Amino acid sequence: MIKWNDTYKIGIGNIDSDHKKLFDIFFKIKNSNESGDVVEVITGIHELESYTNYHFSREEAIMVASEYKDYKIHKVSHDHFKHIIDCTVSLLMEDINYVNIGVLIGRLEDWLINHILKADMRYTSCFHDFFRSEFISESCVTA
Repeated sequence: MIKWNDTYKIGIGNIDSDHKKLFDIFFKIKNSNESGDVVEVITGIHELESYTNYHFSREEAIMVASEYKDYKIHKVSHDHFKHIIDCTVSLLMEDINYVNIGVLIGRLEDWLINHILKADMRYTSCFHDFFRSEFISESCVTA
């Protein structure tokens, strides 16, 4: 199970807080699945869907404002992740037996780790330059 640690920090306070929250949601879903609490698994996946949309909107707003050169590529990655979650929610609403939650959690965790460590790390210098040049705090940027 993944746990938040400083390896995943990108150095933008609100984005790091969002990422930590995503890790916490994954942990909650995994624990609920291991204890067999189907209702909490579904609740957790809905929470993941909602928080992911919030976080991606915030991150993408900063990308647009900072004129991040790989914004479109990054957004496609976000859209792909949201599509997986949307499909999962649809399947869960039909019949929870359609979804192997353990496999789903593993794949989504892998995506999150790789996305933060690779794709998100690529925008850090752009974001830091943007916040310095605009004399604004990242805490002022909301979705």
